[in-house]
Amino acid sequence: MKHILVTIPVEDRHKDYLENIGQGCQFQYTSPLAATQEQLEQAEIMIGNVSPEKLKNAKRLEWLQLNSAGADNYCKDGVLKEGVLLTNATGAYGLAISEYMVGMSFLLQNKLYQYYENQRNHQWKCDLCIWFCDPGCRAGRYWRGICKKDEGIGKLYHWSAENKKPEA
Repeated sequence: MKHILVTIPVEDRHKDYLENIGQGCQFQYTSPLAATQEQLEQAEIMIGNVSPEKLKNAKRLEWLQLNSAGADNYCKDGVLKEGVLLTNATGAYGLAISEYMVGMSFLLQNKLYQYYENQRNHQWKCDLCIWFCDPGCRAGRYWRGICKKDEGIGKLYHWSAENKKPEA
């Protein structure tokens, strides 16, 4: 029976999933900071980023699965005993990070931080509100009193600069 120490945040559904896959294994759930010396000494498999300094107590460790892409701190001499399998989460966060990068690019390019500041100061103003497709046009009707000028785009290839109804 393998002893598996899970130090990443998990919900009950995650625990059910892990324990279904690892039938016959003994699971313990904690946080990286709350992991006890006894848990570290018993663990043969760890899932999560326990402090490299704490891993010196992990004498039975066979496999460390990090929940980060970076593994540099775990590759230093004396952190892991010889033969421990070290795996990381390279690529797991690529989609989320790329979405964040695109969002931040839009934020900076379009100076959306100024609109945020206005909102925070309860200054409900904008120079141009653009609404896309049917839901956007419907929402735009509700926001018409706030914006100086709003345009609805019924279909992306039908732009109406004179506030005309989009052609079908």
